[in-house]
Amino acid sequence: MKAAFLFEWKHWWRTRAKVGAIFMFLSLCVYSMYTGKSQYNKQVHEIDEILADQEEELEKVASWMENENKGPEGNAYIDVTTPLWAIWHTPSWIVKKPSPMMVYSIGQTESFGYYKKVTEWSTIYDNDLVQELSNPEKLTSSTLDFGFVVIYLAPLLMIILLYNIKGYEQDSNMLGLLRVQLHSIGQWLVGRILYYYLMVMGGIFFSMAIFGIITTVLPSNAMDFMAYFITVAVYLLIWTILLSLVLVLNTGSTLKAVIMSAIWLVLTILIPGSVHQSMAIAYPSSYMTAFLDAKRNGTNELYGLYGLSQDSLREVMLDPKLELHGTASARDSLIGEDLISNALPYLANLKTRNAAADIEQENYARNRYIRSRYFFNPVTFFQNRLNAICQTDYYAYRAFRDRIQEVIDRRSATRAMDVWNKIEVDKERLNFYNTHFNLLDKRVDDEEL
Repeated sequence: MKAAFLFEWKHWWRTRAKVGAIFMFLSLCVYSMYTGKSQYNKQVHEIDEILADQEEELEKVASWMENENKGPEGNAYIDVTTPLWAIWHTPSWIVKKPSPMMVYSIGQTESFGYYKKVTEWSTIYDNDLVQELSNPEKLTSSTLDFGFVVIYLAPLLMIILLYNIKGYEQDSNMLGLLRVQLHSIGQWLVGRILYYYLMVMGGIFFSMAIFGIITTVLPSNAMDFMAYFITVAVYLLIWTILLSLVLVLNTGSTLKAVIMSAIWLVLTILIPGSVHQSMAIAYPSSYMTAFLDAKRNGTNELYGLYGLSQDSLREVMLDPKLELHGTASARDSLIGEDLISNALPYLANLKTRNAAADIEQENYARNRYIRSRYFFNPVTFFQNRLNAICQTDYYAYRAFRDRIQEVIDRRSATRAMDVWNKIEVDKERLNFYNTHFNLLDKRVDDEEL
């Protein structure tokens, strides 16, 4: 084995194409991780600014309370002692804090928003959260991702490094001489293949470790780092074994290169493309028409409440399912326009939330379809696995949307209930709004941990 390693070292160093391929690959690794680092730093900077502005806004409203002012000077119509204006001036910025592991896999980061200012009228499918729907041209530009480099380009590198092993000797009619000189052709072949595998994995680990130290992935995310590296190592090992089977064939270098390239094309392009195309046929995209219809029709229906008689209005608004029937205003003889307007976001959210849940079910069915075909589509499996480790996959952004929906539920319901219960806002209630609308209560913190 040692002799095979020394032989291959000399052979690699004398082969300019292989030396160039290694250095080109490592350069792409460094550049892609630098791109991921830039994305990570950008998101961290923007999130810090957003949270700082939110804290400043909350302190400003608290100062109004301390000075016994009902709002800013020159705006007499603002009264933060009422739930409407107190909630209006309590900002809710929900952010998806990036993992430092984003350096290694950008994933779907460029396709979805990572912060959202939530109001009572927000939905989890607003344009600022689903960017690829509002800006289709964004899909035409993409950033070189380290995950893409190791998934798609690392196998190509192995093909360049391995294709002429044994093939060159076959072309030169040297196999007979080697069988006489070597104790085992198989051991000699394994040693040469293993040399290149270890060389590539060593380069990947070294470059990952450098950026891991720079971006604080190490030591804070050491377990995720090792999980990512082990996943890459297993993935490339599978490719190395597969390519080794081709090397065993008694054919020349050219034919082996063609066979290896065909295998790469089938596994990385044809099979994933076919699976996604069949998924699109089985689950055609609705372009969220059901959600948009529910939002439009629901809004029109809700504004129609202003024209209802009191009897019809009480029948609709005091439905036990809405939880407004137990409020103080429910016992009054009349339901005024003020009560209707403050309940509209609550009622609208109930309609759009159900439509959004249907979209999530459709997305879940599509993902389940893809997962069920991992056994013959391993490239997609490893790609999704790497994204999951870096928290840049679909499910990480779904959890982010779930947090947004939670805040929408809280804001819309609290506004309706407090207005209907004739609550007068004081400093204690204002602090409650802050913690309740920004997911700072103990129950949510425990769930996230």
